[in-house]
This record gives sequence, C-alpha cells and structure tokens, in this order.
Amino acid sequence: MALYYLSLAAVNQSKLARAPGPCSPSRPTSNAAKPAPIRRLALMVVCNVAACAEGRAAPMDASAVAATSAILSGDSGLKKWCVAALYAMSTGSPRFRALARAASADRPLMLIAEQVRPGVHKDMAQTPLRSAGPGQQQR
Repeated sequence: MALYYLSLAAVNQSKLARAPGPCSPSRPTSNAAKPAPIRRLALMVVCNVAACAEGRAAPMDASAVAATSAILSGDSGLKKWCVAALYAMSTGSPRFRALARAASADRPLMLIAEQVRPGVHKDMAQTPLRSAGPGQQQR
C-alpha cells in the first residue's frame, strides 16, 4: 500500500521507476503463488509509474508486460487493472509492440475488447492491441 500511495504523486513516479523491484506485478512463473490483493496493488503501482514518460520503461524492463499478460489470461478478477497497466505501458512506447507479441498479450486483449460494452475499458483494451502490431485488431 505504501508504494501505491507513493506512486500517486508525480514527483515520486520517476523515483519509483528507478528503484529496483517495485515495477513488476510478479514474475509470470510465480503468479499462482501471489494473493490477488498483492497483484492488484502491484498492477495499480505499475499503472501509476507508467503514467509518466520516464516511468514507462521501468515496468517493461522488469518484465511487467509478460507478468501482466499472464495475470490477464488467468485471473478474471484483475482484468480491468491488467488492461489499465498494459494501456499505460503501451502509450507512446515503441518497445511495447515487441514485448506484447512475445508475451502473447494480443489474444486476451482481443477477447476483452470483444466482450466489453463500448466505453473506456473497450478503448483501453483496443489501444494496446493497436500497439501490439498491424492486423491484430480490426474493429
């Protein structure tokens, strides 16, 4: 919770991005062992840190795209936070495309974009798809 509250202030976001460790929701192999509230808080921190330009690279360096994609594929209760984190990391990042493809993030995002009613969450699911590569999302 402390990291989340620290990440709310813009002045702290770049500091958290440079700090070792807090920018990954968890490694893809350990997702099942982490309790959902911990993953939710970690995703919230990733969303906040990725909101600043300097902070976008840190979560991607910490394998957050792969971890977030793994959580998105397996945990239905954290979908909105996963979509928000992927959206934040994809905004203005040319690296996101390669990382999203490697993590197979396009498939779960397509399912969410198809299932959600038009609105903010649908747009947030479609934006990373557009970043993930040409021809991934045609709607």
